[in-house]
Amino acid sequence: MKSTNDDSFDFTLYPNLLLLLWDRKCKVLKAAEAADVIDERLAKYIRPEWLTDEEKKVIQVLADRFAAGIINGWDY
Repeated sequence: MKSTNDDSFDFTLYPNLLLLLWDRKCKVLKAAEAADVIDERLAKYIRPEWLTDEEKKVIQVLADRFAAGIINGWDY
């Protein structure tokens, strides 16, 4: 997983996930906050077929770490 480190997540490394931060100036978030953003916005703004394998992998890693493996409203 590409990221700044284990405690932060750089959305600029993932072009499709970066779309989730359309209203935020900061594009590097704490990992837990990144997981929350993905959980809240992924199903609303992103279609699974848009994502790269690397993006799907990072979503799963964050979901496993912070959300018991579940992302709200999105089945990948």
